[in-house]
Formats: sequence, C-alpha cells, structure tokens
Amino acid sequence: MTARRYYLLLICLTIASVGAAYAQKSPLVISGSVGSVTPTGVWVRQNDKYVLKDPYFKINIRWTYRNVGEETIIAPKPGFLDYSLKKIVFLEVPSTDGKVLELVDEHFPYGRDGWNAQLLKALDKDTPSERDFVIIEPGGSFETGATINIKSGFHLEVKKGAGERGRDIETAVPKYAYFKIQFSASNIDQLREAQFRWSRFGKLMLTDGDFFAETDVIINKPLD
Repeated sequence: MTARRYYLLLICLTIASVGAAYAQKSPLVISGSVGSVTPTGVWVRQNDKYVLKDPYFKINIRWTYRNVGEETIIAPKPGFLDYSLKKIVFLEVPSTDGKVLELVDEHFPYGRDGWNAQLLKALDKDTPSERDFVIIEPGGSFETGATINIKSGFHLEVKKGAGERGRDIETAVPKYAYFKIQFSASNIDQLREAQFRWSRFGKLMLTDGDFFAETDVIINKPLD
C-alpha cells in the first residue's frame, strides 16, 4: 500500500470513528461537504480599478441530516439555524478531539436586526413549519444546502486583472484542512414550549431546554 493510499484510508477511518462517537451522544448526525468558497464584500473604485473592500468568505455547504436513533426527531433546517449562533471550529487533524487552531463566529454582513423575532415566530406555530424544520423518521435522512459567512479561516489571494482597468480576481485559499460547525440557541423558553407542543410529530432536539448541534468533521476543500 502506498503512503498516499494509507493516508487517505487513515483519514476515512478517523472521520468514521468521529461520526460513530457523535452518534452515541445524539440521534441527530449532521455531516457536510464544501461546495464552494467565494470571497465577497464591497467593490470600490480605486485608481481606475475596482477592488474588494472589507472582504469576507461565503462558504456554500451541502448538508446531510441523519436520524440514527430509535424515535422520530424534529431537526432545524438551515433557515431556522440562520437565527441561531454559529461557530466554525478549525482543526489540526480530522478528529473532534484534535487541537483547535481557530474559533470563528459567523459573520453577519447586514446585521442581525430582527433575528430574535423571526426565531420566536418560527417556534410559535402549532406545527413545525416545513420552512424551518424537518421531521426525520428513525433511519431516515435529509439533504439540503446552506451558506455561512465568515471573515477568517481563509487567505485572500488576488491576481491582478489584465490591463489598467481589468478587474482583479480573488480566490479563497484555506488556512486549515478541517473544520466543524457548532449551532446553538439558548435561554429561550419557547424552545421547550415548542418541544412539548410538537411532541405528537416527533422530538425536537433539545438538551436541558437549549438547542445545540455539532457537525461531523468537514474536509475544507470544495468538491467543485
């Protein structure tokens, strides 16, 4: 077996063991892959050219939710998770026990005004809305996509555009090989109330009245 094949096999086995350990803690297992990473921000004119000012990085992630438990669960979709707090945990090795190299909060380029009102509105319904939640039977899965914005974790590589007026080309270069994402919503009484109200549909995933979820380790490399 070549060193490259052995290394790839080791990565796969490590990620599988991480998923198994997390599955023991929660029936909801969230895995993901990076679809694309796009530098963005505000384009401003400078010396007869347009340059990117105050850049941040838009990560498009493909999600897979799996219910590995024995009862039906109610899991928040990315639309609901947009109202919660997200942290991106960059890791040294593909293991949840690996050294954390950087911890980054989600970036909100347009602010978060009204986010709490939207969260409470989603929780105040008689049934889990299809926009914000998914009901997953035991052994079932759900696939979707979501975008997370951050201001760190990547280098901005700039290639000069052709000619005096040519627009520069920006590329996001990962600083780290792996990351995972943590979602949380806490100190909200309506979470527990919604869990009780929706119990006939399934179990809303809460711990001590709060919502917390963590993805499996994600390889920080776009698939496209």
